[in-house]
Amino acid sequence: GRAWGEHSSDVIGRDRYRLRLNRVEGARLPVTFVDCSARIEARMEGIGCQFQVMVPLSGGIDMVVDGRPLSTSPGEAVFVRPARSMRFVASPSRCLVVDLPDGVLDAWFQRHRTAAPAVAGRVLAGRSGGRVVRGALRLARLYDQTAPRRDGLSSPPPPGVPLAEAALL
Repeated sequence: GRAWGEHSSDVIGRDRYRLRLNRVEGARLPVTFVDCSARIEARMEGIGCQFQVMVPLSGGIDMVVDGRPLSTSPGEAVFVRPARSMRFVASPSRCLVVDLPDGVLDAWFQRHRTAAPAVAGRVLAGRSGGRVVRGALRLARLYDQTAPRRDGLSSPPPPGVPLAEAALL
C-alpha cells in the first residue's frame, strides 16, 4: 500500500490470483519485488505516487499514465513520475519496482542543473534502458544478500548498496 497508495484492481480471465510482494526499504531507494500469478487491471486516481522505475522480469505491463500510453516488457524499464491517474494492465508477471523518493531526486536534479521530466512516464529501452535494468537488478541482488535478523529488525544493507543506488540514479 505504501508503494502505490489506494487503488482498485480486477483479475482479467480465469487465472487464480496470487500476489506476492517483498519490499526492502534500503538506504535511499526502496525496492519492491512483485510476483503476480494472473492478468490484472489496476486503477489509481488522484494519488500522488512517487517517482518509480518499474522493471519487468517476466510478462509485460501496459500503462496509461495521465493519458500517456506506455508498454514495457523484460529488458526494458519504465520511469513514472507522480501522476493524477494511472491505469495498468499486467500479464502474469514478475517485476521490480524501485521507488525514487522526492528528496533524493530533487537533490539529483539540482546537482545536475536539470528539471524533473514533465512527461508522465517514459519507457527506457536500448542502452540507457539496459543500464537502468542492470542497475535495478544489481541493487536487488545486493538486498538479497542482507541476512535476516532473529529479532525481526532490519539488518544494515550490504556495503555496496550506496554505490549501486548512486549508479542507478
